[in-house]
Amino acid sequence: MNPIVTVIISGVFTLSGVILGCVLSEVCAARHARPALCFKLSATPDNELTEVGLRTKTSASEYSITIYNYGQRPFLLERIEFYSKKHLLIDYVLTDDDLTIMPYQYRSFILDQQHAKAMERHCMEKDIKECVVVATGVNSKRVRSKLDISWIHMRATWQNADFSAGV
Repeated sequence: MNPIVTVIISGVFTLSGVILGCVLSEVCAARHARPALCFKLSATPDNELTEVGLRTKTSASEYSITIYNYGQRPFLLERIEFYSKKHLLIDYVLTDDDLTIMPYQYRSFILDQQHAKAMERHCMEKDIKECVVVATGVNSKRVRSKLDISWIHMRATWQNADFSAGV
């Protein structure tokens, strides 16, 4: 083979490798810059709960959502929405003073009785054990993640069975 053709072919492959490396580097940097949140359903501590007979729809429920920020930038929350099969289950607008979750930190938000009862009702009626959580930031950035809510489903099923057996 001609040495000039060999030099041209190797130059083309070198140039294409450099371009591909730059593109992949930019894609990787963009993925690292995205907000990254993880959601976990937790039990509310007993000292934050009101007696069952004294609860209202705005009282703290037994359920809380813990949000972990494992991204590299702070995330300013505005609302949390729970979806199942593209149907909105609950829309939880946050009202705390400080809604910032710093990188590698977490915040817990206690659902009120109204939202907890709505989740239990949806879990019972539609047999939902997992939902999609969408966290919306003040800058309109949206982060989606799956949340295992089988604990709510199981509890709602037991409460319904206890109620039915007692009647």
